[in-house]
Amino acid sequence: MGGGLSLPAETLKEVAERVNEIEPDVAVIAGDLTTEGYEWEFEQAVAWMKQIEAPTVVIPGNHDARNVGYLHFRRFFGDPFCRFRQEFEPDRAERLRATGFTVVGLDSSEPDVDEGRIGFDRYPWLRDQFDEPDDIRIVTVHHHLVSIPSTGRERNIVLDAGDLLLQLIDQDVDVVLSGHKHVPFFWGLNGMLICNSGTAGTRRVRGVAPPSWNELH
Repeated sequence: MGGGLSLPAETLKEVAERVNEIEPDVAVIAGDLTTEGYEWEFEQAVAWMKQIEAPTVVIPGNHDARNVGYLHFRRFFGDPFCRFRQEFEPDRAERLRATGFTVVGLDSSEPDVDEGRIGFDRYPWLRDQFDEPDDIRIVTVHHHLVSIPSTGRERNIVLDAGDLLLQLIDQDVDVVLSGHKHVPFFWGLNGMLICNSGTAGTRRVRGVAPPSWNELH
């Protein structure tokens, strides 16, 4: 969401309605549901998310790990390292040449710091999540793995971004979804689409970028 929910309630309702109109297979929220990681902020985020009819995959961002907010995240959303899979109907599977899709959520947040990290110890777990060879493979991680233009001085990238990118390429990941910088941008890297999202729930935008979210078809 990009640093909590600070837009007017009517605007946030319109965002949820628009998401429901497009009827996505899954709605991925790549972190920063809160500004400071407080319980009441998580409660506000949960109340908003209840308006979304599609299945959701939610991971924490650096703001959600502030003030011991990671405890609230686990209580409301469960394990921040998560997996969601959906199988396609036969006609769609044939058209897309895929049996379904798997979304793997990675927690790059660290308590009370803005930098991100996954860590070598998580790589074996990541590899084990892609057990359907013909699925579309999607990974979501809050921090950007590749620098994003028009976001100012580079900082707060994932500390092990290079090694993580190699893991993703070795696992034939198709799409990476991230946030953090509040600016939408897309990179193609070794056949992998890297999608950075803007922010849909706050006025904390950069430059001339309006509040936004990404739709992948």
